[in-house]
Amino acid sequence: MDLTSYESLVTYRNSLKPKYMEFLRTILEHPVSMAAVTDSFLYAFDLDNAAGVNLDTIGALIGMNRLLPFVPTTGTREMNDDEYRSMIRLKIARNVWDGRNADVNNIYRSIFPELNIKYVDNQDMTVTIHFTGVFGFRTAEIMAVSGILLVPAGVGYTVEIYEDGAETTLYAAVAQHGEIMYDRAEL
Repeated sequence: MDLTSYESLVTYRNSLKPKYMEFLRTILEHPVSMAAVTDSFLYAFDLDNAAGVNLDTIGALIGMNRLLPFVPTTGTREMNDDEYRSMIRLKIARNVWDGRNADVNNIYRSIFPELNIKYVDNQDMTVTIHFTGVFGFRTAEIMAVSGILLVPAGVGYTVEIYEDGAETTLYAAVAQHGEIMYDRAEL
């Protein structure tokens, strides 16, 4: 609420008294401005709106660094705000995910609506994740190599990234026993 909102709550009789209205403005001025600052924090640290240092703060709170632990095939080791925001969302989803395979596709689609995914449980303590569609290779590589995919603990995984409509695998990452091995070469 702003100051005029509070002033409008004063009864007509008291609103005609200038000293009373000045007193009211004086005592409300600081709480109203503090409320505005608080509202700006809520906006600045909202995941949808955060940028730069504010986004880094959100990432730090969930244990996610903007700087990649590997050298990607394309671009720099530092994620831009959009990539970082998506990876933060994925890490949050991973932290609250209950491990059921049935939920995986919906979670990925809520974060990456342009993504087509096929999540295959190989029934041997491994899963294969196929990414296809209009989806950035860099984003898929970050997900595969950073180890923030939705995969139950102790389960190995293979990630395959396909161009939209292509039958050939462009990239594969494999994790066994917690160690990520990846091959950036075209297969």
